[in-house]
Amino acid sequence: LTTVGEYYILAKFGGQTIRVQVDTGSAITAVPLKECLSCPKGGLRYAKTLSRTGVAQTVGCNSILCNGHSCSPTTCGGCSTSGQCCALGSNQSCGFRVGYVDGSSAQGNILIDEVQLVPGVRTTGQFGGILSYTGNFQRAPVDGILGLAYSGLSCVPTCMTPIFDSYVKSRVVNKDMFALCIEETSGALILGGYDSSLGNTPVRWTQEANASGSSRNYYKVELGGGIEIAGLRVNLPDFNFGMLDSGTMLIVMSTAAFNGIRSNLLTHHCNVPRLCQSPTWFSPASCIILSNQDLRLLPVLKFSIGSVKVTLGPSDYMVKYTVGGVSYRCVGIHTLPSVSPVQVILGNVFMMPFIIVHDRQQHRIGIQKRRRSCQSYGQPPNSTIRTRAITRVDGPGLGF
Repeated sequence: LTTVGEYYILAKFGGQTIRVQVDTGSAITAVPLKECLSCPKGGLRYAKTLSRTGVAQTVGCNSILCNGHSCSPTTCGGCSTSGQCCALGSNQSCGFRVGYVDGSSAQGNILIDEVQLVPGVRTTGQFGGILSYTGNFQRAPVDGILGLAYSGLSCVPTCMTPIFDSYVKSRVVNKDMFALCIEETSGALILGGYDSSLGNTPVRWTQEANASGSSRNYYKVELGGGIEIAGLRVNLPDFNFGMLDSGTMLIVMSTAAFNGIRSNLLTHHCNVPRLCQSPTWFSPASCIILSNQDLRLLPVLKFSIGSVKVTLGPSDYMVKYTVGGVSYRCVGIHTLPSVSPVQVILGNVFMMPFIIVHDRQQHRIGIQKRRRSCQSYGQPPNSTIRTRAITRVDGPGLGF
């Protein structure tokens, strides 16, 4: 597997700085507590006793903020008399447990305190305090997670108001909108709007695939059942719907869909060095040394994102990776036997060439080709749009 990167921001919880992954594929915000025994040593942690905001509190298991009839023996440490979920190891605190596709999970209790995602802009919000976690929940130096998806994903099993929802409700941002600008090692999270000057073309809008639904969760898009490869339409199985997810590094699709792409390449593009040798190097998340000249022989891939056509060039979907002074190109597509609850995950490899705008008020997604560095975006004078710099960290491991 290619290295799995994570993009994070520095946020403050009760005035305490925590590094949280920016994840549009989940809605829960959770940070490690000082009491967490399984959390990595040396990381940043939250302690309620160190908060000086005057609003810090642990939500009790019998509190009206701890949803009744939500308790499950598999996700809670215990149940209150009203069926509320109590935290593992405590019958006093309201509990949560959240799991992810990679098999990792985190659990603990629910807290309330001031949360500051960008300098000088804060609101009181709910977040999970992690007391234990399993698997690769986060990779150092990232400590926690900032979920930016819709509130339809915020019940785990206790329902928490997502942090960005709290920003909108408290009117610290004027619009229910945010934008992501992600590049190779950094980026920007823009709250309350977007900056069209980062691109050289107009923002193109498409409706979310679930725009007519009553409960919203992921940022779903229609994919039209296939892609274009070098201008040739290629129908793909399991390719009708996808979601935009900044918590996933690569593009993830079913094995059958990937095989459809690979079959086209091996039929029409054998001029690319060693591509049509057996076994081919074009395998999920595999890496090879390719010169820039050879890289340009690979075809352009064109995706239909609702009503918007989006083009990825070879330098976009063949991710550059350098180790030991040697530069490789890695296939920026990973596979699973099936991808649930959607068929395709459009991760950061897909999003990096663009600015992605989530207009949650109108349930539409804007896509704009990026023309300059995300870091060149400054805070406009007298603007209600707020920006926080994003940093990328890579996890261990590289396969060839």
